[in-house]
Amino acid sequence: MIRFYAARRFLWGMERFIDGWAPHLAEVIDPVAYDDVRVGDPLPPGVHVFADFERLLRSELALVRRLHDRLAAQPGSYVTLNDPAAWTGRLGLLQDLAAMGINDFRAYRLRDRGAEVRFPAFLRWANEHSGSLGAVVHSEAELRQRIRERVSRRRRLFNRDLLVVEHADTVGEDGMFRKYSAMKIGERLVPRHVLVSRRWMVKKPMVVTPAIAEEEREFVETFPHEAALREVYAVSGIDYGRIDYGFSRGRLQVWEINTNPVIVPTPDQIDPVRLPAQERSAAAIVSAFEELAAQAPTAPGARSLGLAERVAWAAQVRVTRRYDRRRR
Repeated sequence: MIRFYAARRFLWGMERFIDGWAPHLAEVIDPVAYDDVRVGDPLPPGVHVFADFERLLRSELALVRRLHDRLAAQPGSYVTLNDPAAWTGRLGLLQDLAAMGINDFRAYRLRDRGAEVRFPAFLRWANEHSGSLGAVVHSEAELRQRIRERVSRRRRLFNRDLLVVEHADTVGEDGMFRKYSAMKIGERLVPRHVLVSRRWMVKKPMVVTPAIAEEEREFVETFPHEAALREVYAVSGIDYGRIDYGFSRGRLQVWEINTNPVIVPTPDQIDPVRLPAQERSAAAIVSAFEELAAQAPTAPGARSLGLAERVAWAAQVRVTRRYDRRRR
């Protein structure tokens, strides 16, 4: 059995993948909201995947870390994927990759940016998946204006999660922008897609032609960037998630690793010319989950949290259920 944990409002990514591509996995994968975990009882043995770190409150993440550690300490009963202690967040990953010379751009907390930001740059939230707050800006004055336009006064007071990210131009020779992605599921890396757009912030496939579909098919079949991506995943400490990246002047540039991504859109949401490549990718992901489930231990485990931690977890559940509707 695989237990997959995420914020309640965002369990749908796993649920839709199972419904759309592999209904038989409903007998193998159990999507569970963090606030539904019964920490007063021994949890079911198997593989436990901790996801959705980006959306969790810091207090939630601290308790999830304790739960992970207790399960990881019982290897005869549990295999865990994604250690919260190893996760550095979107900002930490981008800073690490820039320091290693993998990324050519840098990211800063807005309040810590100083004078070294290289423009153009853009604003985004570290803990949301809605993309940038508007177009790129080209100066400090434009940045300040964008903040006034797009960030409420209240959110400016709590701007720990507001980032300034230097813009890496990834436009191709054809004038298009490409976003590549790959999923990691345990030890397996699966090429996901090539999304093409005329806009630099690529959130979905805006341009689909037979030639682009063939480009995506070749990417999924050959996966030419696997070795480089394994290096990035090793830096990130992430065992489950999707990496999004592009190329600037021929150099790989990583945007993020999403710990609870849309795995594969349902078949009816995919352009027919892209469907063969997406079917191949989905099949590889299904295979990765099946392999993971086959490795799951079966010995019963002990209770995961002590009394004080269980009390703290119950208090956090009340906060979580009030906050949940605000997650993005």
